[in-house]
Amino acid sequence: MPRYRYQASDSQGEIVTSELEAATETEARRLLESRGLQVDELTTVPADRASALSTEESQQITSRLAQLTNASLPLAAGLRAAAEECGSRRVEAALYDIASRVESGQSVEEVLSNSSHLFPPHISGLVLAATKTGKLGAALAELLEHQRAARTLRRSITRGFGYPVFVACLASLLILFVLFGISDTFIRMFEEFSLELPLSTRLLIWWREYGVVLAGSVVAGCVASAALLRIVLPPAIWSRIVVGVPIFGPLAYWMGLAEWCSLLSVLVKNEIALPEALRLSAAGIENAHVGRIAKELAERTAEGQSLSELLATSRPLPVSMVPLIRWGERVGLLHEAFGTARELFDRRVRVRSLMLQSILPPILFVFIACSVGMVVIALFTPLTSLIQGLS
Repeated sequence: MPRYRYQASDSQGEIVTSELEAATETEARRLLESRGLQVDELTTVPADRASALSTEESQQITSRLAQLTNASLPLAAGLRAAAEECGSRRVEAALYDIASRVESGQSVEEVLSNSSHLFPPHISGLVLAATKTGKLGAALAELLEHQRAARTLRRSITRGFGYPVFVACLASLLILFVLFGISDTFIRMFEEFSLELPLSTRLLIWWREYGVVLAGSVVAGCVASAALLRIVLPPAIWSRIVVGVPIFGPLAYWMGLAEWCSLLSVLVKNEIALPEALRLSAAGIENAHVGRIAKELAERTAEGQSLSELLATSRPLPVSMVPLIRWGERVGLLHEAFGTARELFDRRVRVRSLMLQSILPPILFVFIACSVGMVVIALFTPLTSLIQGLS
């Protein structure tokens, strides 16, 4: 369906600029006028320029739909009320768009099927399946709980590493201050007395003149290379590289697995066939490496192969999932098996994160102490020789 970008004035004279979908330009003007807007400008948005909503914006719309469905409120009126309260113009335009299409007689299924720019595939697939079973409100609530849990886990891990990062930055500043602040007077004195400097002092001078610049260049080059690879490489390959990073790679991998199992549990519980659930889950998680594995599993399970046997033979995922998935297939509680797997990987993430957050600061403090001690030795060894020579 065509999209139109408009500039209009509301009843209070304020200018409103956003986008909406409509069958024709006349229909677009009618929809805007029904919202109490006076159209000043209306242009067609080319198909390749239609702005897709971000994940967070899609989650806001899903949250509104879940609240209205669970409260058994009129959908169109509720969406319009929600649009007036939200703080994002893009979300407001999307809510108005959905409300207008519902008022025009379209069902929720039709709105979702024609709104690929509004919802990721896994949300559309879940809503369509839940509509058929009459459990839309419960399905959306479970999806929101999954999104909240995944977001909370990522934020807790990110915030947990804030202190080690702060200590690392503080250590760098302290070492630079010692190198370029305190040592400057000593080195000038050594040059005036033409002292024969020991190896430790010569290394300190080398770090002052060349080492810091060289180390900074290496770090900047690594960061620039990583940014370039992130842009150039496909997401799945980049995620695979991140997973292979020592110490922190497994943490990212288990976070992706926890999010994937959580989403699969929601999809399977709402009676989406396993191959389709695997395919939808691949597009609904941030870790593209895990998403690629999910796509491969979707293709092979669609051919009639058992998921537990695939995991046991090819082992693209941790072997600890095999008994859980086999139990779920046997008793018909596959969603419970994926839920238990999510708890398992969630616990792994938290334990590893806590371990890293506990050991990194002491290591950094020891590094700071050793660095400062080496600088002190490098500065005072020639000074001690000088005093002994004068005496």
